[in-house]
Amino acid sequence: MHINWQVCSLIVQAKGEQVQDISTQLNALPGCEVAVSDEQSGQMIAVVEAEHCRFNLSMQHPFQLSLSVF
Repeated sequence: MHINWQVCSLIVQAKGEQVQDISTQLNALPGCEVAVSDEQSGQMIAVVEAEHCRFNLSMQHPFQLSLSVF
């Protein structure tokens, strides 16, 4: 059985002091991994994998991030 995976890369900009907390929350989401982060610039690159091209990534308080791909 062949399974196709859908992959999406995200560029995330945050305050430097929040990078570690946001990275931890993103890494806890199924199929999501922060591949690169830099606390000084506040930038992160996250990769999201899913079996289907329809998925919803949502984080709430204290950070607000919402992504829907259809």
